[in-house]
Amino acid sequence: MSNKISLIIAREYFSRVKKKSFIIMTFLTPILLVALMLIPAYVAMKSEEKNAVVGVCDKSGFYENAFQDNERLQFKIINSDEVEAVKKNLSTKDIDMLLIIPPATDDYPVVADIYSDDNVNTFTKSMLKDIMQDKVKEAKLTDLGIEPETLKKLDVKIKIDSFKVNLADNGVDIDEEQTYSEANQVIGYIGGFLMYFFIFLFGSQVMRGVMEEKTSRIVEVIISSVKPFQLMMGKIIGIGLVGLTQFVMWIVLSFVLITAFGSSLQEKITPTNIAQVQQITAVDPTMSSTDIAGAVNNDEITPNDEFSEIFNMISSINIPLIILTFLFYFLAGYLLYASFFAAIGGAVDNETDTQQFMLPITIPVILPILLIGNIISAPSGPLAVWLSMIPLTSPIAMMMRLPFGVPAWQLALSMFLLVVFFVISTWLAAKIYRTGILMYGKKVTWAELWKWIKY
Repeated sequence: MSNKISLIIAREYFSRVKKKSFIIMTFLTPILLVALMLIPAYVAMKSEEKNAVVGVCDKSGFYENAFQDNERLQFKIINSDEVEAVKKNLSTKDIDMLLIIPPATDDYPVVADIYSDDNVNTFTKSMLKDIMQDKVKEAKLTDLGIEPETLKKLDVKIKIDSFKVNLADNGVDIDEEQTYSEANQVIGYIGGFLMYFFIFLFGSQVMRGVMEEKTSRIVEVIISSVKPFQLMMGKIIGIGLVGLTQFVMWIVLSFVLITAFGSSLQEKITPTNIAQVQQITAVDPTMSSTDIAGAVNNDEITPNDEFSEIFNMISSINIPLIILTFLFYFLAGYLLYASFFAAIGGAVDNETDTQQFMLPITIPVILPILLIGNIISAPSGPLAVWLSMIPLTSPIAMMMRLPFGVPAWQLALSMFLLVVFFVISTWLAAKIYRTGILMYGKKVTWAELWKWIKY
């Protein structure tokens, strides 16, 4: 029996992994995902290497000394008689864009025109507007008798770090662990949607494969050599291994690409950061990373805070646990739903007849997706806990909760219930599959399926 199932598994597996579509998607998907994550950061860093040069012609004379070079823009003062010549030579890139401020028609000049040989991006326009607004605000404060420096003292940056408190093994002391809810939310969203995608993608492949063999009458030949249950399990396991292979390849390729691409990015940002951090550690070598971060926030040094925060978030995530748990729930969840898809494929003759049976299967899968906001906002709430325990919804709901931390007993109970329910569902699906696989030309109803189960 096991030898026949292994032959069916090998047939289903190799017939799919050798397809060009499988090979292309296996290599193309991680490349696209990594590109979506890292290329924007790379482009942003490349754009910072060359600051845009803005020519400023202030006919009002109000904004004198307001336009100072910064990390993104450089400014060059243009006289009124040079404006037309600069406009004609914008394409030479000596000056990327020209800002013209007309004479003031009111108390303060608040209108300006900008010229460029290309579309001006919204970020640059926003920076120029901020510079002008700050100058106007400063003038208004002076008119009201308020010193601008006094108002600046009221600006306060609030930074709140979150920590999870756990009781130590001795039952007396406490352990504090910093958490990043933003990163947990992202991982929860990605894990839930990936689980939903994999279950439906490979589950539907099982259903279509069964229907193709049934409509082409190949199944009649196969059934003469193997039992229907062996055929169903071989097909389910074989396609499941295809999905597992693809997922593992995605993880490996993504890790290689992120490591290679991330190292090239880090070479660009770490030298400056190291020099800046050394300024702090030279004063106090005993400072912790938290103290250094506090020094950064107090403007004692100015490293790239965004990259540092991202690295801290990534290091706070238990990636091995998430990957291993994802593999378990993918396999168990897929096997559970694949048995349903196989039963439906064996019971009907064409894809149109599957619609009446797909709704009860689709609702439990879609339900966690519809409630994803509620689950992630309250991962320890009753709704999230129950959805992560019910076998039909637990593969998706548990992956949404896992990044926030799930008690070990809840994770173990959820896994146990899922395995038990899979065994029961496979037994029921096999009874439907065994009877329906050789039936043709008859529209099957729910009452008919119930008879097959009791038979």
